[in-house]
Amino acid sequence: MSKPFSTYPEDRGLLMTLARTVQASNDAEVVDQAAGKLSDLVLAILSDEATDAFDHDQEPTTQVIPQDAATALRDAYTVMAFAFNRLSSSARSRDGELCSDLGKVRGKIEQVFRNAGEKL
Repeated sequence: MSKPFSTYPEDRGLLMTLARTVQASNDAEVVDQAAGKLSDLVLAILSDEATDAFDHDQEPTTQVIPQDAATALRDAYTVMAFAFNRLSSSARSRDGELCSDLGKVRGKIEQVFRNAGEKL
């Protein structure tokens, strides 16, 4: 069975802090760093859950997303979309890689919702 998001209380707080930083900061460097950390954290959480599901030989379609996790993932997805749009319009050369990473993580979040039969 997947680890419920509630087992990551410190991650949830960090997710919210990073999301607020990305949304509120006008400093491109701060947004870049926060978006990178946000992307890494969401990817790590989803990877942990995917590994746990695989270890228990669980089909992805049987997963149920706890309500608080669904809310946090939707928020993270929205913030990543905002960060992607903000960074993709930047002229900085390294932002392309970060945008690619954000897109991959957003794709994984979409897959989690698809597998659970829920709308994002």
